[in-house]
Amino acid sequence: MSQILTSKEKSDNKDNSSLFNLLNTSELELIEQNHQDVIFNPGETILKKGTPGTHVLAFNKGLAKFYLEGKERNIIIRLIKPGELLSAPGSMDKTMLPFSVAAVEQTSIGFIESKIFRQVMGSNLVFKEQFLGTIHQNLSQIIEKLVSLNTKNTLGRMAEALLYLSEEVYHDSTFTLTISKTELAELAGISKEAAFRILKELDQDGLISRDEKSITLQKTELLSKISLQR
Repeated sequence: MSQILTSKEKSDNKDNSSLFNLLNTSELELIEQNHQDVIFNPGETILKKGTPGTHVLAFNKGLAKFYLEGKERNIIIRLIKPGELLSAPGSMDKTMLPFSVAAVEQTSIGFIESKIFRQVMGSNLVFKEQFLGTIHQNLSQIIEKLVSLNTKNTLGRMAEALLYLSEEVYHDSTFTLTISKTELAELAGISKEAAFRILKELDQDGLISRDEKSITLQKTELLSKISLQR
């Protein structure tokens, strides 16, 4: 079993916001001894809506999408990066999950049993408080996405998605997409046809430049204004 992403020496990774840095040595050892690493290939389902939440997931490597399943199309709430923990309200009592998660890149995840996690939270109140905050954040992001879908026009949603990828995922104004164009559309909450059309218009207007997989945001301030359009 490979080591879960817990050690303090890994904290210089800008994507590593791991709460495990709040644990002491004995708590870390308990997690290390009671987790199972699983590697998922791109496209593989990690968690499925409607299944019981029996584990807390620690993302070690790769990239995954956190999404809501819809009748016509899925809606990607956000992308999950290394160093993150994922759970949901009810994961401690096996309530059915309201969301799904799938790998975008090859992704390594440590599955930690809920009973072990409850034990660690019982001995470390700071860790418990911070972890429960991540659950609240997941709920807030779902609400924010639904508000965006209901209030912003398609151009605003695409600008918002591009800025999110640049600032929160790839950390550069020029980035190579590791998600598909369909997933980009799902992140923006629009149809694939609308996404292709808007990307072409943004390119023609000089707000972005792109090739087959890479995108450069040329005018981020203007894109920020457009992202607020309703």
